[in-house]
Amino acid sequence: MNDIHCHILPNLDDGPRDWNEAMRMAVVAVNNGIHSIIATPHHGIHGYVNPSEKITREVHIFNQMLQEKGISLQVHAGQEIHFNNQIFDEYDRGHLLPLGDSKSLLIELPIQTIPSNFYEFVSYMKTKNLQVIVAHPERYTNIIDNPHIVKEWVERGIRTQLTASALLGLSGRKIQKTAMTLISYQFAHYIASDAHNTILKGFYMREGYYKLAEMFGQERMADFQRRADTLIETPITL
Repeated sequence: MNDIHCHILPNLDDGPRDWNEAMRMAVVAVNNGIHSIIATPHHGIHGYVNPSEKITREVHIFNQMLQEKGISLQVHAGQEIHFNNQIFDEYDRGHLLPLGDSKSLLIELPIQTIPSNFYEFVSYMKTKNLQVIVAHPERYTNIIDNPHIVKEWVERGIRTQLTASALLGLSGRKIQKTAMTLISYQFAHYIASDAHNTILKGFYMREGYYKLAEMFGQERMADFQRRADTLIETPITL
């Protein structure tokens, strides 16, 4: 499996505190059937500042360590970019990083509102041949209240990423119901772990995919897996 959203780099955000914890996460990921991860530290929220060059450097160090330890995991560089008033300037200054070698940015929206200039940013990214993927929409208050908001996102070319643990109900029944609704209406495109550690916010990728297959069938599960594979292995051309 490929995991396109994971906080595995140490001492950058609320993920692992040091390289030892990061290595433990890597071992757990491999045991969960994951062979490629896009590392997505928070950027632009809670004081976390992780511009592209910083993440790229840390990913290079991590891959060297994994190779030396014989851990069969490949880590790619990415970000979970919080949408704020600086996001246009951040892009223009070269601080924003696509997921791996793809043409997709992972964007986290405020939990309670959709910013008024969100669609303007999506259109601006299209002029740069970049696609927006919205992280964990099942958690956003207005999406829980009205999942059909995401229909307009999809029509505008926006893609969405659900969290594997949400499918299992580990974030609460309302969030689980919203995630399932987004899948049923084909408003969801990727499943990822959003893992921060090996315990409370772990991977659950295998279990999440099994739940997806149980609810919607093996072919739907395979569709989600193929999209993640394509994102990492074959960059999207818009």
